[in-house]
Amino acid sequence: TTEHAKETIRKRLPFLSWAPVVFTSALTGQRVPKVLDVVNEVMDKARERIPTSRLNGVFEGLYLQLRPPAFKCKEVKFYYITQTGVAPATFVIFTNIPEGVAEQYKRYLVNGLREAFSLEGVAIRLFFRARH
Repeated sequence: TTEHAKETIRKRLPFLSWAPVVFTSALTGQRVPKVLDVVNEVMDKARERIPTSRLNGVFEGLYLQLRPPAFKCKEVKFYYITQTGVAPATFVIFTNIPEGVAEQYKRYLVNGLREAFSLEGVAIRLFFRARH
């Protein structure tokens, strides 16, 4: 039944597919301590700083695996990525056309970063800026 409930939660809240799900009992208090363990684990991950060189290595792999769609007949190019904040993990990607990055491609990048750096349960914010 927990798998069915988890599946229902994922279907109804697809924008939170990255968030951990913990089932507890208000009646018996079962698994309530596990909630705090999960919160502490996620906070530890959310406070991690990822070196720019590692970030760019993974980012380049994601870019080569799937290139972004063109924007107004122009190629969207990425130059580099850097982490600018923690809790939530915040990354800035420098590109030639910040407004040209499609929403689907943003999700692809977030999911790729989450998988590569074991950021399950961590909120990730991406910003795109023009290189000056």
